[in-house]
Amino acid sequence: MFLIIILGVWYSIIGSLIFTYSWQSKPEPSNHWLWVDCYVFFTLGGLYILAHIILIIWFIIVPFGLRRQMQTKDTVYRQLVLRYNYQHLQFIVSCSSESNNRL
Repeated sequence: MFLIIILGVWYSIIGSLIFTYSWQSKPEPSNHWLWVDCYVFFTLGGLYILAHIILIIWFIIVPFGLRRQMQTKDTVYRQLVLRYNYQHLQFIVSCSSESNNRL
């Protein structure tokens, strides 16, 4: 959206400059403002393509990084749960053996 606004402003400026300095109905290829317009067009087009490439790379790298992080957190959580369950099971077994010894 921002690029569309910049292009609209740019083409209104360059259009008025070409019309002001050239009264012909068809601009000549040697006109200075036409070359400036071409350079700006290719620069903005290159920035547009570069921004989209960066966004595509960002959309690929960030979710995979978060997925990797969640997998490591899941592994740590499973180990904690298994350790807690094992300790709890040992406590229950020791309590039940103590209660059997009392009888």
